[in-house]
Amino acid sequence: MLNSDRQNARLESNHVLSAVMLKIMADNIKLYKQYSDNADFKKWFSDMVFNLTYNKEGKTLVGGRK
Repeated sequence: MLNSDRQNARLESNHVLSAVMLKIMADNIKLYKQYSDNADFKKWFSDMVFNLTYNKEGKTLVGGRK
């Protein structure tokens, strides 16, 4: 991630999030339904996950903190 720009990181984050959402669909159908059917929820959820995981400095996360 250190040499990646924000736009590419965002695209990859969205791709991974979509894959995870498909995997958890069976156990969390309400969450998946919101994610797949509600564009506002999908944007909010994608933004939240990206902002929590984007680490442009490439620092190792320890205990959920950079």
